[in-house]
Amino acid sequence: LHSGKEDAKMKHITKWWIIFGLIVTLIVGLFLLKNETEILSNEFSGTYASGNGPSIIYFSVSLGSNNQFLYADQAKEIYIKGKVISVADNIYKIDCDSLKAKEIIGVQEIKYKDKSFSLEILGETNIFKKIDDMPMVFGSEEEYY
Repeated sequence: LHSGKEDAKMKHITKWWIIFGLIVTLIVGLFLLKNETEILSNEFSGTYASGNGPSIIYFSVSLGSNNQFLYADQAKEIYIKGKVISVADNIYKIDCDSLKAKEIIGVQEIKYKDKSFSLEILGETNIFKKIDDMPMVFGSEEEYY
């Protein structure tokens, strides 16, 4: 027979094992969820980001029926749209819709590799990395020129 102290000690140890098991389960679950959400396709269509903090720049690509890109630099209030044309395997040409936009981005060729690419904006090279498989619109579509 167990004494009252031994029963209390066993309950205390059992409680800590249960808490430990729950914490391990939570950590493993979060790890699996994080890894699952990081799986992005190698397709060029999607949303890309360059920079960090408030100066992040977004570039969204929609290949298919409209072959369109959207560029959003919210800090500088620059919103540009244009066309994307596939010229070779993982090589794309972009062209802006307006003259004002062409002064900022201009006609360029993008070499897509490892879910990223570089783009020259106002004479500065920016590296964009894929953050989502879906093309996103930042701000209102009416703001894009």
